[in-house]
Amino acid sequence: MRLKILGDVIYEKIITLDDDDYQHLGLGDVQGISELLVNGKSIGTRWYGAHIYDIGGSLKKGENKLTVKLTTVVGNYLKGLKDNRVAQNWTRHQDYYPMGILGPVRLV
Repeated sequence: MRLKILGDVIYEKIITLDDDDYQHLGLGDVQGISELLVNGKSIGTRWYGAHIYDIGGSLKKGENKLTVKLTTVVGNYLKGLKDNRVAQNWTRHQDYYPMGILGPVRLV
Protein backbone atom coordinates (compact mmCIF):
# COMPACT_ATOMS: atom_id res chain seq x y z
CA MET A 1 0.00 0.00 0.00
CA ARG A 2 1.34 3.44 -0.96
CA LEU A 3 0.02 6.69 0.59
CA LYS A 4 -0.21 10.02 -1.21
CA ILE A 5 -0.80 13.44 0.32
CA LEU A 6 -3.72 14.21 -2.02
CA GLY A 7 -6.17 11.86 -0.29
CA ASP A 8 -5.45 8.68 -2.26
CA VAL A 9 -4.37 5.22 -1.18
CA ILE A 10 -3.07 2.68 -3.70
CA TYR A 11 -3.62 -1.01 -2.96
CA GLU A 12 -1.62 -3.39 -5.17
CA LYS A 13 -1.63 -7.17 -5.32
CA ILE A 14 -0.01 -9.67 -7.67
CA ILE A 15 -2.11 -12.81 -8.11
CA THR A 16 -1.23 -15.98 -10.02
CA LEU A 17 -4.09 -17.76 -11.77
CA ASP A 18 -4.31 -21.25 -13.26
CA ASP A 19 -7.22 -20.15 -15.46
CA ASP A 20 -8.74 -16.89 -16.65
CA ASP A 21 -12.43 -17.75 -16.16
CA TYR A 22 -13.12 -15.05 -13.57
CA GLN A 23 -15.69 -12.46 -14.66
CA HIS A 24 -16.02 -10.06 -11.72
CA LEU A 25 -14.02 -8.58 -8.88
CA GLY A 26 -16.03 -7.44 -5.86
CA LEU A 27 -14.31 -5.20 -3.34
CA GLY A 28 -16.92 -5.76 -0.62
CA ASP A 29 -17.47 -2.88 1.81
CA VAL A 30 -15.66 0.18 0.44
CA GLN A 31 -15.58 3.57 2.12
CA GLY A 32 -14.49 6.04 -0.56
CA ILE A 33 -14.20 6.22 -4.34
CA SER A 34 -12.48 3.25 -5.99
CA GLU A 35 -10.78 2.81 -9.35
CA LEU A 36 -9.62 -0.63 -10.52
CA LEU A 37 -6.72 -1.33 -12.85
CA VAL A 38 -5.87 -4.85 -14.04
CA ASN A 39 -2.38 -5.25 -15.49
CA GLY A 40 -2.19 -1.47 -15.88
CA LYS A 41 -5.49 -1.17 -17.77
CA SER A 42 -8.24 0.93 -16.17
CA ILE A 43 -11.41 -1.12 -15.67
CA GLY A 44 -13.55 1.63 -14.15
CA THR A 45 -14.44 3.82 -11.18
CA ARG A 46 -17.16 3.40 -8.56
CA TRP A 47 -18.38 6.42 -6.56
CA TYR A 48 -21.29 4.74 -4.75
CA GLY A 49 -23.16 1.46 -4.44
CA ALA A 50 -21.53 -1.93 -4.92
CA HIS A 51 -17.88 -1.74 -5.93
CA ILE A 52 -18.10 -4.69 -8.35
CA TYR A 53 -16.08 -4.60 -11.55
CA ASP A 54 -16.49 -6.59 -14.78
CA ILE A 55 -13.03 -8.07 -15.36
CA GLY A 56 -14.01 -10.62 -18.03
CA GLY A 57 -11.21 -10.74 -20.58
CA SER A 58 -8.84 -8.59 -18.49
CA LEU A 59 -7.14 -11.37 -16.54
CA LYS A 60 -4.69 -13.84 -18.03
CA LYS A 61 -3.27 -17.16 -16.93
CA GLY A 62 -0.22 -16.64 -14.75
CA GLU A 63 0.67 -13.39 -12.97
CA ASN A 64 -1.78 -10.48 -12.89
CA LYS A 65 -1.36 -7.16 -11.14
CA LEU A 66 -4.48 -5.74 -9.48
CA THR A 67 -4.35 -2.07 -8.47
CA VAL A 68 -7.11 -0.28 -6.59
CA LYS A 69 -6.88 3.47 -6.15
CA LEU A 70 -9.06 4.62 -3.28
CA THR A 71 -9.81 8.35 -3.05
CA THR A 72 -11.19 10.07 0.02
CA VAL A 73 -14.40 12.09 -0.06
CA VAL A 74 -14.09 15.86 -0.47
CA GLY A 75 -15.03 16.59 3.17
CA ASN A 76 -12.03 14.65 4.46
CA TYR A 77 -9.76 16.32 1.94
CA LEU A 78 -10.93 19.81 2.89
CA LYS A 79 -10.72 19.06 6.60
CA GLY A 80 -7.07 18.10 6.08
CA LEU A 81 -6.21 21.50 4.59
CA LYS A 82 -5.25 23.00 7.96
CA ASP A 83 -3.82 26.22 6.47
CA ASN A 84 -6.94 26.96 4.38
CA ARG A 85 -9.38 29.10 6.40
CA VAL A 86 -12.26 28.60 3.94
CA ALA A 87 -11.88 24.81 4.03
CA GLN A 88 -11.69 24.85 7.82
CA ASN A 89 -14.81 27.04 8.01
CA TRP A 90 -16.78 24.58 5.86
CA THR A 91 -15.67 21.48 7.79
CA ARG A 92 -15.20 22.71 11.39
CA HIS A 93 -18.29 20.80 12.65
CA GLN A 94 -17.63 17.69 10.59
CA ASP A 95 -15.81 14.59 11.77
CA TYR A 96 -13.49 12.70 9.44
CA TYR A 97 -15.37 10.05 7.44
CA PRO A 98 -13.84 6.54 7.76
CA MET A 99 -12.00 5.40 4.61
CA GLY A 100 -10.71 2.10 3.26
CA ILE A 101 -11.50 -1.23 1.68
CA LEU A 102 -13.05 -3.35 4.40
CA GLY A 103 -13.83 -6.27 2.06
CA PRO A 104 -14.14 -9.08 1.63
CA VAL A 105 -12.47 -8.83 -1.78
CA ARG A 106 -13.54 -11.67 -4.09
CA LEU A 107 -12.91 -12.90 -7.61
CA VAL A 108 -16.01 -14.60 -9.07
